[in-house]
Amino acid sequence: MATKIDHEVAELVLAAMGDAEVSRNVLSRKSGIPLTTLRRKLDGHVSFNFEELYRVAGVLETTPSRFTPRAFVPKHEAVAA
Repeated sequence: MATKIDHEVAELVLAAMGDAEVSRNVLSRKSGIPLTTLRRKLDGHVSFNFEELYRVAGVLETTPSRFTPRAFVPKHEAVAA
């Protein structure tokens, strides 16, 4: 069952993909996440796990913390972000 957090993480990954100009196909191939699985995750229907977010961050040349939902970021850090 998809949650609000699944959707937020998906949005954060999609934003990073846009910034890095990386397509779903490229992200799938380079991260090792099957394209059909990646699509479900990017649509917010299935959760990313920590390992997947780590691999996605590597492909997008960012840190996994970029995909942290706001509810998990301390208030003083969320304001600075």
